[in-house]
Amino acid sequence: MRNLSFILFIGTFLFIYALAHFYVWLRLRQLWPHNERYFWYFTIAYALLAISFVAGRFMIHSHSLLHEIIAWTGSYWLIIALYLFIAILLFDLIRLTNWLVPFLPPRGTTAYMQLRYWMFYGMFGVVLVVVLWGHWNAVHPRIKQITISTHKDFGHKRPLSIVAISDLHMGSLVGKQRLERMVDQINQLNPDIVILAGDLLDEAHGFIFKRDIGEPIRKLKATYGVDAVPGNHEYIGGIASSEKYIRTLSLQWLKDSAVRIGNHITIIGRDDRQGYRMHGKSRKTLPDLLANVDPADFNILIDHQPFHLEETAKYPIDLQISGHTHDGQFWPFNHVVQWVYTLPYGYAKIGNTHFYVSSGYGTWGPPVRIATIPEIVHIVVTRP
Repeated sequence: MRNLSFILFIGTFLFIYALAHFYVWLRLRQLWPHNERYFWYFTIAYALLAISFVAGRFMIHSHSLLHEIIAWTGSYWLIIALYLFIAILLFDLIRLTNWLVPFLPPRGTTAYMQLRYWMFYGMFGVVLVVVLWGHWNAVHPRIKQITISTHKDFGHKRPLSIVAISDLHMGSLVGKQRLERMVDQINQLNPDIVILAGDLLDEAHGFIFKRDIGEPIRKLKATYGVDAVPGNHEYIGGIASSEKYIRTLSLQWLKDSAVRIGNHITIIGRDDRQGYRMHGKSRKTLPDLLANVDPADFNILIDHQPFHLEETAKYPIDLQISGHTHDGQFWPFNHVVQWVYTLPYGYAKIGNTHFYVSSGYGTWGPPVRIATIPEIVHIVVTRP
C-alpha cells in the first residue's frame, strides 16, 4: 500500500509537470517572433531542460560530473519553468480580460505585435533577474538571534547559547565550501550546544560519500557537543547509509533517544515520521521518550517536522527546535506552508514550551530562495 501511494504520488507529479511544460511551450509557440527554424531549435533545448530535473532526481546515487551538471541545470530550470508558467498564466488572464473589456491594441496591428514582443522578452528578463536574485539570497544566510527565558537551573549563571541548523541538504548543490562558511559562522558564536535538526543530507548519497561533503561538520565546536536527528530526506536517500555516514561526523546521533549534558540539560531527539511512511515503523511516543527524563531539567526536544505542537506542550519540554518547512523556500509556497503548519516558521510559545521552526540553511531542488531567508538560529536562554 505504501509503495502504491508513492507510485501514485510520483505519477501525479510527473503528469502535472509534463502538462505545465506543455502549456508553457504552447504559449511560447504563439508568442515566438516569426522565425520557425529558431523556434524548433528552442523546442529541442526546452525539451532537454524539462527532462533535466527529472533525470537529475533519477541519477541521485551517481557521483559523476554528468550528474552534477544535470542536477544544477534541472534545479535552476525548475524554478525558471515555475515562474514562466505563472507569468504566462497572468498574461492569459490579461487576454481574457481584454476579450471581455477590450483595452489592448487590436490583433494583427503593428502596436499589438510590438506589445507581444515586449511581453515575450520582458517575461524572460524579469524571470531571469528574480531567479538570479533568489540564488544570491539562498547562498547568503543570516544569523537569527532570539532570547528566551526559563526559571529552570541549567547548570551555570551565564546565559545558555544554542545554535540550531536545519535542512542543510548537503550534496551536489550544497557543497563543502558553503559548509565551511557555515561552520566558521557557528564557531564564532561560541555556542554551548549545536543542534542539527534533520535533513543534513540530500538524496545524492554516492556524491556525498565519495567526496566526504560533510567533512567541515567535524570542525564544529561547542561546549556540550553537536547533536543531530534524522529528517525525511535521510529516509528518502536511505536511512541505513545516512546513519552510517552521519555517525562519522563527530556528533551525537539522537534517533528516538535522549542524552543528558552538563548537570541539568537533557536533549531528546525524535525519529522522523517519514520512517513510518516508508517502512511502516512507528517512532517512540513522547511519554516513552520522556520516561527517564528529569522534568526538572531544561529539556530540549528536536523534532524535524513541526506537527502537533499543542500535544508537545502538554509535556515537560522547555524548548522544541524543528525545521522541514523551509518557510516555503520560494514564493508562492511561503503562503502554502501557512495552510499546512500551525507554525510554519519562527518563534511561538504554547503553555510553558518555547518552539522555534527554522527556515533552514540549505535548499531542496532549486538553489534559490525568494521571499524567504536561509538562517543560522542563535537561541540565547536566560534566567530571570
